[in-house]
Amino acid sequence: MDIIVNEKEMSLNWEAIMKKQPDTELLTQFLSGECTPEERQIIETWINSSPDNKRIIENLEKIWNSPRVQKNKWDIDRVWGNIVRETGISNKQQDETRVVPLQRKSKFNSVWIRVAAAIAVILIPAVYILIMGIPGQGGIEKEWKEIIVDNGTRTSFALDDGTEITLDAGSILRYPTEFGDASRDIYFQGEGYFIVAPDNEKPFKVYAENALVTVLGTKFNLRAWRENERVELVVTEGKVSFRAGDSEEHEILTENEMSVLTTAGIPSRPVKVESADYLGWMNNNLKMDNVNLSEIIGQLERWYDLVIDIDDSALSHKINIHLQKEPVDNLLDLVGAIINQRYERNGKIVRFFKEQ
Repeated sequence: MDIIVNEKEMSLNWEAIMKKQPDTELLTQFLSGECTPEERQIIETWINSSPDNKRIIENLEKIWNSPRVQKNKWDIDRVWGNIVRETGISNKQQDETRVVPLQRKSKFNSVWIRVAAAIAVILIPAVYILIMGIPGQGGIEKEWKEIIVDNGTRTSFALDDGTEITLDAGSILRYPTEFGDASRDIYFQGEGYFIVAPDNEKPFKVYAENALVTVLGTKFNLRAWRENERVELVVTEGKVSFRAGDSEEHEILTENEMSVLTTAGIPSRPVKVESADYLGWMNNNLKMDNVNLSEIIGQLERWYDLVIDIDDSALSHKINIHLQKEPVDNLLDLVGAIINQRYERNGKIVRFFKEQ
């Protein structure tokens, strides 16, 4: 995936959007659920006035709802300095991404930084990258990067330690610009394939929903969509420890083994699988067995950047399906056949309904 950003064009787009966009304080109140009915009406009118505005608010909400650390005061001069310079992420295709600065203020709390950083990155297609300062132990600020992959896209990149990561559409990854002395900790939501660079002195730890994955150097696929209420781990090479983040009870997985951690907090015993079946998403090819239709709908929304409206009673259908990224209408026809419903599509909005 090649990301080409023309700074002059971005500046022009930014001015056009900001002429119509509600101010940052009002957006903050809307995202935090603290605005009045009148203020909410202002925001909703703005959202409904154009598809671009709808996309902006979706990206803001995605960033706002991503995993966060504690709220603290931030040094905005330092944060802005980070936001406006190149991110330094090494991409397999040598991608380069820039962000556009907003009006500066001397101090923001974490709520303002979240909105300001979100607005600063919403104009970048496909992959959204934030750089933020996070107070660490002893009051020393630690810098983190956060990558948010837009629906309809996918990205691959390398961390500074040599670990290679591929993220599917809709995924979120947060990691420090420099790993600590004891471990390499990252936070993850979505689906990703990890090729972890070996380091016997620094275990690589992935915190995903209620799960903790710990490795020294291996290859594995991790699926952790919040709405699915479970985390699935498939190991393709090496050895991996898998447990709930607040428990010592764990399972050790080796090559071609899979384990699932549900909200109950206990990982299942590893079972043998064909790991290739769980990696097909990287080539637009995915097999899903005995899953709720809701998971299929979620995958279609992410892959094709759609919003699909379907009756809740249909979402609990258990199905086996082999998804291939072909024309979306073919897949929507398949879903309609499964639940015996028709659908209508208006741009990115799809609505299923029963025939009268």
